[in-house]
Amino acid sequence: MIMEQLTSKKKILFLCDLERYSDKMLKNSINLAKILNARIEMFYVKKVTDIAKADNQFSVMREMSHDFIDSNKFFEESLSALSDEERNLISYTIGYGNIKDEVSWHIKSFNPDVIVMGKRKRKAVSFIGDSLTEFVINNYDGEVVIAREDGRFDLDGNISLGLFNTDENSFKETIAETLIGHSKKPLKHFRSMKASTIERLEKADKTLRKVEYIFEQNATLVKNISKYVSLNKVNLLCLEKKTISRDSTLGSTMGIGNLVDNLNVSLWISSRGNNYGIQ
Repeated sequence: MIMEQLTSKKKILFLCDLERYSDKMLKNSINLAKILNARIEMFYVKKVTDIAKADNQFSVMREMSHDFIDSNKFFEESLSALSDEERNLISYTIGYGNIKDEVSWHIKSFNPDVIVMGKRKRKAVSFIGDSLTEFVINNYDGEVVIAREDGRFDLDGNISLGLFNTDENSFKETIAETLIGHSKKPLKHFRSMKASTIERLEKADKTLRKVEYIFEQNATLVKNISKYVSLNKVNLLCLEKKTISRDSTLGSTMGIGNLVDNLNVSLWISSRGNNYGIQ
C-alpha cells in the first residue's frame, strides 16, 4: 500500500550542496512536496578528486568509503528530526564522479517532475555554483526551482507569487498550476517591454487578483525588477524557460547566470512541457 502511494506521487529531486545545506531548505522542500503531493529524492554528488588525493587505488577507495559513511551519517541525523510522515516522503542517494555526468544520469534514472537547487551565493564557486545551475536549466526539460535559503513555501497559502513575462494561462495543466492555486495572495505580474511601446506603469485588478508592473528593457532591467520583487515581498518568481534564452534584443541581460545572481528571490523556471528528462 505504501509503495502504491509513493509511485502515484509527483517526484522532486533535491540537488544538495552539503557545504551550504540548511534544515530550513529541507523544510521548504518538504512543504513544497506536501503542496504538490510529491515525494523527495535528495541527491548529493562529490568529485572523487575532492576527497582522495592519493594515486593508489586502494587509498582512493578507502577515502571514498570514509566520506560515504560521514555523508550518510549527516543525512540520517538531518532526517531523524522529522516526523514519521515527513521521513516517509524522503529518500537520498550519495554519488561520486563527474558532477554534471552524475547529475545527468540521476535525472534520467529518477525522472523527476521538479528539480530543486539551492540559490548560489553571487559568484561563489562550489557544487551548485560550478555552472551546474545553467547546465540543469539548459538541459532538463522540466520544472526547476532555484531556492533561496530564506525562501518559504507555506502550507497555509501565505506564499506570495510573482510571474515574469507570462501569465496564469501559461501554466494551465502543469504542475506549477497547483502551486499558483495554493496561494491565497494576489499574483504580482512583472513584464518587460521596449521603451518605444510602453511607459512603466502600475495597476491593480481585483477581479483577476492581479497586480502588474511594467519595466523598460534596458541594462538595469533585472536590478529594477529585483527592487520591486523585494518591495512586494514576493517569495517565488515564476517564469518560462524561453524567457531566459539568449534573446538578441536583451543580450546577456536575461542570461541565466544574471537572473540567478541578481534577482533577490527564489525562482520557479518552467519548461511548460510534459516530456521530462535530460535532452
